[in-house]
Amino acid sequence: MRIIFLGTPKFAVPSLEALVKEKHETLLVISQPDRETDRKGNLLPTPVKECTTKLNLPFLSCDNVNQITEELKALKPDVLITVAFGQMLGDDFLSIAPTLNVHASLLPLYRGASPIQASILVGDKKTGITIMQTVKKMDAGDILLQRDIDIKTTDTYETLHDKLSVLGARTLTEVLKQLKEGNIKQIPQDEIKATYTKKIIKTSGSIDWSKSAEDIERQIRAYNPWPSAYSTYAQTGEIIKFYSAIAHKTHTLSDILQGLSDITASNGTILHSSPQNGLFIKCGLDILQITSLQAPSKKILPSSEFLLGRNLIGKFE
Repeated sequence: MRIIFLGTPKFAVPSLEALVKEKHETLLVISQPDRETDRKGNLLPTPVKECTTKLNLPFLSCDNVNQITEELKALKPDVLITVAFGQMLGDDFLSIAPTLNVHASLLPLYRGASPIQASILVGDKKTGITIMQTVKKMDAGDILLQRDIDIKTTDTYETLHDKLSVLGARTLTEVLKQLKEGNIKQIPQDEIKATYTKKIIKTSGSIDWSKSAEDIERQIRAYNPWPSAYSTYAQTGEIIKFYSAIAHKTHTLSDILQGLSDITASNGTILHSSPQNGLFIKCGLDILQITSLQAPSKKILPSSEFLLGRNLIGKFE
């Protein structure tokens, strides 16, 4: 099929690679302008732009594709595909050809910018990929195909993102085959069941210790590696970032860990800190064991190494 592909981040790369592998004719690849920089301030190519260079595909960087609809129509594509492109598409654009979107949730759940984080935060056992018909309303188009995947209790945003990006590519190729054969089925979304997600910002990672240990453990996984879950160590004022943890029921933990300080302490209190046993923090419900963390301008370390020579006392705020 003759395809125009629109995508920007790493999540979109496997889908683009799959189109080439399946020998579809990629007429043009469009990405958002380069915005990220390295430590020296040099602009870095978007992951999709970098991929097009390797695959020797025609490429265009554009900050508003709605302004180039006539140029795109002239290419006469059979279908347009968007994968985490990051721009709202107008009526003129959507009239060029059927437009399909690869979305990282089982719609109508988790429309919007952060579906992967949302599924981890609420403790879902499954998530998946939806290929949908793109319409002007955000993530509201008819469902063409869905495939699900288990969420492991150890999955972080990063690990689940990578699994879903591969699943998205595989599901997309299935849909294109159905579209070419003329047997595609469109299923309207149930608007009553629709939920929405918000854009993740740096402060999203701030930990509220009045929440349960289970909720905070999910927050740590959902925001690993960015923006990371973090809290201020009251003794020094340092912002400590947390990258993995285990939630423990209070009654169970008190039986297996000797020397645990007063479990009736205020939320955020450090109940135990040692290289041998790790770091345990009082939460609104139960206790959280931190298993990897990072001090400012330092490496991420397992708690057994982080606590060597450190005697963490007091609390996190």
